[in-house]
Amino acid sequence: NKRNRKKEKFSLHSVDPGNPNSLSSQIIWSIFEDRDRTLWIGTNEGLNRFDRAANRFTHYKHNPRDPGSISDNQIRTIYEDKSGIIWVGTNSGGINRLILSTGRFVRYRHNPNNADSLSHDSIRPIYEDRSGVLWIGTGGGGLNKFNRSTGRFSRYRNNPADPKSLSHDFVYSLYEDRSGNFWIGTWGGGLNRLDREKGEFTRYRMNSYTPHSLSNDLVLSICEDASGVLWIGTSGGGLNKFNREKGSFTHYREKDGLANDVIYGILEDRRGNLWLSTNKGLSEFDPRTGTFRNYSVVDGLQSNEFNGGAYHKSKSGEMFFGGINGFNSFFPERISESNQYIPPVVLTAFLRLNKKVKLAKPISELTTLKLSYQNNAFSLEFAALDYTAPERNKYAYKMENFDKAFIYTNSEKRFATYTNLPPGDYVFRVKGTNYDGKWNEEGASLNITVIPPLWEEWWFRGGIFLLIACAVFIYFQVRIKKVKL
Repeated sequence: NKRNRKKEKFSLHSVDPGNPNSLSSQIIWSIFEDRDRTLWIGTNEGLNRFDRAANRFTHYKHNPRDPGSISDNQIRTIYEDKSGIIWVGTNSGGINRLILSTGRFVRYRHNPNNADSLSHDSIRPIYEDRSGVLWIGTGGGGLNKFNRSTGRFSRYRNNPADPKSLSHDFVYSLYEDRSGNFWIGTWGGGLNRLDREKGEFTRYRMNSYTPHSLSNDLVLSICEDASGVLWIGTSGGGLNKFNREKGSFTHYREKDGLANDVIYGILEDRRGNLWLSTNKGLSEFDPRTGTFRNYSVVDGLQSNEFNGGAYHKSKSGEMFFGGINGFNSFFPERISESNQYIPPVVLTAFLRLNKKVKLAKPISELTTLKLSYQNNAFSLEFAALDYTAPERNKYAYKMENFDKAFIYTNSEKRFATYTNLPPGDYVFRVKGTNYDGKWNEEGASLNITVIPPLWEEWWFRGGIFLLIACAVFIYFQVRIKKVKL
């Protein structure tokens, strides 16, 4: 039996089939903690209210026969405004205002015959700016400004003939920075900045001819960190650091250590690190060093695949990320404690022609190995003995007197192969890491001698030389005697 205690740092909440009061669906689209510290979860099968003390979920589901029920079961966004009202955006049922005292909902829907109604029933972000205006991003109807006193919606739509209009009608993310700039991320139109006085938009788009443009026009998340830097998460273009003065973007992708180039959510912890939900786990990013630490289902995540909109940080600093198999909650400071265990590194097999060869002793116990010149093509297998997540262990090996530098590899290729190694003396060295990337620099070593063929031995060559010398000497002695006679 093996127990991974690191998984316990990521609390997992998922459906319990035997408990009707558990989460109503594994697929999570939105998470929000209100001022009373009640956790609201938007799922594929209704809205959930989570009493964490009792570990009990209350479900709000659509009832076609009840106009006071929630308008749709696919909950894409949840937001509490400054007055404490809970707003719920659905995938195809518009917006709902929750009356907490009764558990009933007031619906706001698109009406094709009313230009002051909601522009589209597919809702993505809901956001209240510092002046108290409620903004709604829709999945096809552009951006809406909601006047709560009149119940009317003002629409901002894409106009192909107007470059100062919204760049795309699918609005995926909204954010107001500390300077009062209002940012809109779209699904296909890049990033927009809205001048709310003029009603004009400035566009930031991907341009393949401009290396420092936005990396992708699918903008899923926007976050301003404590130092005032604006970060943009894209679908396929990784993470973007936005220089607002120059209008340029610095890109961070998988090749830079990011777990995946789809960034659903961005949250900043108290140390200034960013937590990114992706299609391949969570990434913890340190902007000061530009380095990433990645976490996967091995660490206790609900899945490696997360969902857009399903991320939230509470006032206490607790983070929530949801995906296709429930949601995780955690305090970043507890997660980031690195694994200090230095794993032993051992040689595990000697192979010839991809077949393991039985030696006099296990290879892990040998210090010297002698090979004939006929057996100078071989492989050495090795392992770092950290069983937490063996697939994350990394390796580096080198055959001294043959390789110029260490050769780095991963758990998928835990062996080194040499073909036609010249006769001579060598030292094979291998080092490895634990699953958290901490190296055992000493590693393991094996002295290897490739014995040359008989005709390459010094004594053999010396003997041949002496025989030839003797034969020449005798030959000349005989010739001399013949001349004298």
